[in-house]
Amino acid sequence: MPEYNAIKEINALLWCNYILMIKKYAVIGNPISHSLSPVIHREFAQQHNINLGYEKILAEEGSFKELVKKLVIEGYSGINVTLPFKLEAASLSDEKSINVELTKSANTLTFRDGKIISDSTDGIGLVNDLRKNNFSLDDKNILLLGAGGAANGVIPELLKCSPKKIFLWNRTLRKVEEMKAYWLSHYPEKIEVMNTIFLENIDLIINATSSSMSSSSPPINLTSANNELVCYDMMYGEKTPFIKAAEDLKLINFDGLGMLIEQAAASFKIWHSLEVDTKIVEKKLR
Repeated sequence: MPEYNAIKEINALLWCNYILMIKKYAVIGNPISHSLSPVIHREFAQQHNINLGYEKILAEEGSFKELVKKLVIEGYSGINVTLPFKLEAASLSDEKSINVELTKSANTLTFRDGKIISDSTDGIGLVNDLRKNNFSLDDKNILLLGAGGAANGVIPELLKCSPKKIFLWNRTLRKVEEMKAYWLSHYPEKIEVMNTIFLENIDLIINATSSSMSSSSPPINLTSANNELVCYDMMYGEKTPFIKAAEDLKLINFDGLGMLIEQAAASFKIWHSLEVDTKIVEKKLR
């Protein structure tokens, strides 16, 4: 009996140590049930034998700030942030990366030494996925569709890749003109608005509009495209009207699953200082 009790105590201690060693993370959004982030980060953790806990948390409007404080107190090491809280995540952080300063948006928060440190990995996720698919942005003409947070969030990383020009398009002209004015103040001569769709000299179209979710037709007509045009939709899951239109014209096209995985890999590197194999994870998810 004494030996049995000793074994039970040892097992209890081992279990306590196991719990204490778990690094706790989460993704916060609304809605959040669809998120693949827990699956992706657990796959990354397995590659490096990291004892990681990662959960999905639904946050109601007005509750984000208090929820973040609660997670800090509970010993979480960081969180990913999705819609509609990216702007709020940027505003409550103590230290901001350059991308967060520029985009006013954050999708990665790190809790360290009593501070909240924010980063935005959406842009690098997009760029790395394009590179993974052997597409170079150098000296390319890019048409970026949309004027919301998704479009603005990737501009700094796109511009780091030395494109020839980024053309902006949105159904609401006022929004896209405001977007142009803001980015020209940081990157002169690289940004233009495309009022009339003309695709002959465009190398890459990035769809960052919400029409992927709300419409049965693509945001623009692709019939004027050249044969080598690449079409990229930030949405993933069901095939969007934009991707269907690209397929009908036999254009090279990609959905946003690769971007999701690559931005998660960038967050993982921020938190753990480790590289991961994203191709294996994408293969599993597809």
